[in-house]
Amino acid sequence: MQELVTQGVLNQGQANGLIAKLNAAIGLLDQGQVVSAVALLEAFVHEVQGFYHRRNTHARGGSVPHRRGAVRECVIDQLSP
Repeated sequence: MQELVTQGVLNQGQANGLIAKLNAAIGLLDQGQVVSAVALLEAFVHEVQGFYHRRNTHARGGSVPHRRGAVRECVIDQLSP
């Protein structure tokens, strides 16, 4: 995340907020609160998409591809034995 700040992609406040979301999601997973962790990770993805969209839409007309439920599927895959 710090590299993104150094490159000017994110400011320090944005990076801190994203790191806090990831740390909170890890804590929730450690407590077995998978549904809450997934919701937080989906919020993380949404926030990253917002940063990307604001940064790139005007320059290139781009967007971040996102398939609804992708975070949930990824977490479930990782937790499955």
